[in-house]
Amino acid sequence: MDNASLPPMPLILRKKNDDTRDNSNYQQRHANYRRNSHHVQERCPFWDKVGACRHGNKCVRLHTRPKKSKTVVFWNLFPNPVRTCYKKTTGKDGTEDVTNNGGDFVVLDAEIDERKLSQEADRFFQDIFVELSLKYGEIDDLIICGNYNPHLGGNVLVKFKDERSAAKSYQECNDRWYGEKPIFCELSPVSYFEDAACKDFSVSGRCDRGDQCNLIHVRRPDYGLRKKLFASQRAYYKDTDR
Repeated sequence: MDNASLPPMPLILRKKNDDTRDNSNYQQRHANYRRNSHHVQERCPFWDKVGACRHGNKCVRLHTRPKKSKTVVFWNLFPNPVRTCYKKTTGKDGTEDVTNNGGDFVVLDAEIDERKLSQEADRFFQDIFVELSLKYGEIDDLIICGNYNPHLGGNVLVKFKDERSAAKSYQECNDRWYGEKPIFCELSPVSYFEDAACKDFSVSGRCDRGDQCNLIHVRRPDYGLRKKLFASQRAYYKDTDR
């Protein structure tokens, strides 16, 4: 990681589209409700569970960004290829087409070498783990998203032992670079990595939903390497606390 001056990614507010129903009196009643009470926007379940959403800034549901969290998400930090993307369809007037759920999954011609990616993941995991642990604080868990889609693929979620370490990492890493690319990160609502991970992929390495899965396909490093890194971290902080 190299230090550089880079402003943090701006947070974008999202608006919820108004609902429409067949009841002719609904629009007037809805308008009266909006005037006389606070409108509660529905939270995006995928954002809360995995910290990412394929609709991004166009999602009609609420993406809440916590002020305090033990988890930091580093957006697209690992060089994971993109094989499938979700493309919104629009009409001639430029508005979103509501047919076919408003979009399609597009398969790209991406060359994927799983063996090479696994080797790169081991090197990357060690590099990031050591840097973040020594500089910002003890790490509870770290996962690499191995999905081949743009909203999850390459994201790295790091859960620190305490919120102070996470806050320091978030504040300082947005001014740093890695692999000749600027780092973009923020505090994440994800608390339990087990719930964010796709169970089928974790057990068998396969998922029937493939690239369209909205849960994390964890790209796991070598077991021996992971065990060694966490053991070294425990020994380091044990000596530091003395």
